[in-house]
Amino acid sequence: MEEREVSATRTAKKRKCSYNKDWETIYPWVKPVQGESGEYDVKRHRQCETHKKRVAQKEVSQSMHTFLLKPKQDSNVDKVTAAELTSVYHTVKHSLSYRSEDCGNKLTSAIFPDSEIAKKMSCGRTKAASLVTDVLAPASVESCDKKAHTPFFSVASDASNHGTTKTLPTVFEILDTKAGLKSKILDFYEDSHESAATIHCQITSKLEENGLQLDMISAYTADNASVNYGKNNSVFQKLKADNSGIIKANCVAHIVHNCAKHAGDMLNVDIDSVVNKIFSHFSVSAQRTEELKEVFAFVEEDYHVVRRHVPTRWLSLWPAVQRLHDSWAAIKSYFLSLGENQCPKALWKLLKTDQDGEGQPLELQAYLAFLNNILKIFHDVVLLLEAGFPDQKAATIKHDFSNFYKTALNYLEKWYDFTDNNYQKNVRCLALKSSFTFSQLSDAVEVLQIGSKLDMDELYEEYCVTLPRQQEIVERKAPVVEKWALCLKAQKHQI
Repeated sequence: MEEREVSATRTAKKRKCSYNKDWETIYPWVKPVQGESGEYDVKRHRQCETHKKRVAQKEVSQSMHTFLLKPKQDSNVDKVTAAELTSVYHTVKHSLSYRSEDCGNKLTSAIFPDSEIAKKMSCGRTKAASLVTDVLAPASVESCDKKAHTPFFSVASDASNHGTTKTLPTVFEILDTKAGLKSKILDFYEDSHESAATIHCQITSKLEENGLQLDMISAYTADNASVNYGKNNSVFQKLKADNSGIIKANCVAHIVHNCAKHAGDMLNVDIDSVVNKIFSHFSVSAQRTEELKEVFAFVEEDYHVVRRHVPTRWLSLWPAVQRLHDSWAAIKSYFLSLGENQCPKALWKLLKTDQDGEGQPLELQAYLAFLNNILKIFHDVVLLLEAGFPDQKAATIKHDFSNFYKTALNYLEKWYDFTDNNYQKNVRCLALKSSFTFSQLSDAVEVLQIGSKLDMDELYEEYCVTLPRQQEIVERKAPVVEKWALCLKAQKHQI
């Protein structure tokens, strides 16, 4: 008997269950999935606590569809989308935060309650960020590709620290006859290492992705860091290996800035520390500022705010030094009135020789005059040196100033090529400061190594077309980019 029951169990077939569309009317939450579950399993799931909890949550929550505009039901959907994109673009254009974008949209609907578009604008921080990265950025890169109609272009890169993150933009520049020199960002990426290999790889890959040919790069622009322009392993050397015609368009302003900074480090007085120490003394105290104003009134001078020097800003040191130099009488009197106990020690060491108030010339005053107007050193500084310095002290300061000049000249000669081999000598005709001949233009083509990419006969014909207006364009008081734009426009009209 037992053997028969076992045999019957083995031979019994399991009933196959299939999905029934009628269940959706009874159980609105059910969806078809792979498997062989039946209605019994659906009923059992409906009785579980997890399902009951989610049903309760759904009853008090709104569906995502209520937040989305339906094109068939709303004729303003495209206008609302355009308004949101324009608002986000305005935020990016003026470097505003996404938080201000969120607040601005809420304010817009309150200011314009009768506008259907303003009412339906909804663009918080998350949506704004998505529109920038997924819509505006790709559209910007696409517009770059369309505008890159000229065969030649230059590439630029730089690095910037944003907190603990190092960001690097990749930019290319083209000459547009209508808009002049245009800079377009191809990419903006993060790289904590900032090595020459990774920067080179990023530049070449982005150019390839956007259909820009590597052999059409005319120049590479960056600051003078070794990673960019080192002699052996640098971004420029790697690009030079890919395209021998690339010229070194490093930043001359950066060289001049570093020259002054490097030479200034050789001086006995650290002017950066002096400027920042004086600024910090007043910036944190309203009471000290009021006391300084009283000193200005006592010496019968107009009060001027002490300026700050930011090391990362090239043009902030000279205005700060100039302000100290012009307001020296009041600032010196203020710190001397504090006495040795209250005056910052670093400043007291430079001021203590005149603590009796006899108006003796100070070393710091001479340094301020020297750095304030270095071209007029033979006027301002010599008068101070002759005011009563001991001969030995005057000789020491003169030697220090001479060392400044020597250091600056050595730095310039190290980082800038003053010889005839400098390509800038042969391409100076392109600056359009004076009329140029076709021979000079041919020399520029040869130096830039683009002769194989140009038809010299066509270039001569184009040169002849520009001759009638060349002198007129040269005499214009306009940037060189605008002059070339006029020159190329004149050529098109003649053709």
